[in-house]
Amino acid sequence: MDHAIKEKYWYYLTKACLVYLTSVDQGKNTFQFLAIYRNIVGTFLAITTWTKNASDFQVNTLVRLGDGDGKKIGANYKPIAVRPLKLKYSLGANEVVIDFTDSWDIKINGKCIGCK
Repeated sequence: MDHAIKEKYWYYLTKACLVYLTSVDQGKNTFQFLAIYRNIVGTFLAITTWTKNASDFQVNTLVRLGDGDGKKIGANYKPIAVRPLKLKYSLGANEVVIDFTDSWDIKINGKCIGCK
C-alpha cells in the first residue's frame, strides 16, 4: 500500500519517508489506514480503506499537514512536530460507520444504501 500511494502521488511524495502508520478496524473485515509522510515538500496525511483479501484499496484523503524537512538541505521550509497517539478501536453495539461519495452513494457499515 505504501509503495502504491507514493507511486500514485509521486508529485507530492517524492523521496517521502513514512513517519507514522496506524490502522482502524471498522468491522466486517474493513480497515482504515492513516499514514503520515514527510519530505522536502511537506508533511502529508494519507487515509486509505482496504477490505481483507481485496487486491485493491481506496485512497480517501491525501492532505498536506504542514512544512517538511527541507531545512537540512538548505530549503526554507519549517518542519512540524508530529506527536500522534496510537489509537485502535472497533465499533461497538449500535455504532455504525457511514460513508458517502460525491455521487451521493451512501454506505452504512460497508452495505450500499441506494447506490447506483
